[in-house]
Amino acid sequence: MRRVLTPAHATFSAANRTITFATTVPASIGHILRVVNLTRATVYFDPTAESGLGYLSSATYASPVLTLGVNTDGHANSDVLFIEYDDGLGATDVNLSGPVTVSNEVEIKNDSGSPIPVTGPLTNAELRAAAVPTEPLGIPGVARQLAAGASSANTALTSTCRRISMRAVGADIRYAIGSSSQTASATSHLIGIGERLDVAVPATPNIAVIRGGTTNGTLELTELL
Repeated sequence: MRRVLTPAHATFSAANRTITFATTVPASIGHILRVVNLTRATVYFDPTAESGLGYLSSATYASPVLTLGVNTDGHANSDVLFIEYDDGLGATDVNLSGPVTVSNEVEIKNDSGSPIPVTGPLTNAELRAAAVPTEPLGIPGVARQLAAGASSANTALTSTCRRISMRAVGADIRYAIGSSSQTASATSHLIGIGERLDVAVPATPNIAVIRGGTTNGTLELTELL
């Protein structure tokens, strides 16, 4: 099974071009999958890379020492290394009955891509909160053709509907969605002519539409149940 080695289990010597493994020692060079110096953005070892690269053929392994086939002059022993290895075991289920300790090699990011500092174990609730939600695909229900004219027109959708797919036909259309009767205006959400949007809706959903310009149009709407 592919795993990432923690820094405490490997000592890098830039002068000697060696990586000495401790505690967790790969069984053979075939179990070392990739070594990358993250500090220098340099690949030290990668058997899956394009053939003919020097670091593939000249790297040697005499357990527990991997001697690299790359020039590490000017690199530092403190450089951060990313090391992947095969532990020779198959995948197993992970029991999340207790907190999960996050090591220094794991980085969690927020929606904008900025790292979130982690200083301790994550509980199951925190892991669920950090998960990226996936909106399930719904079963097509009622098909509606909503006329968008000069005045707002509201339609109550099926109460069990939680997602809709809609397409603007003939004109730009403004729309408003809520759990009770709605009124669309010139500042409501816009769906452009020919555009399709899939959105989630609240319980007891209502949608109001009005034309986005001076031309009447139709909002083709499919309820997804």
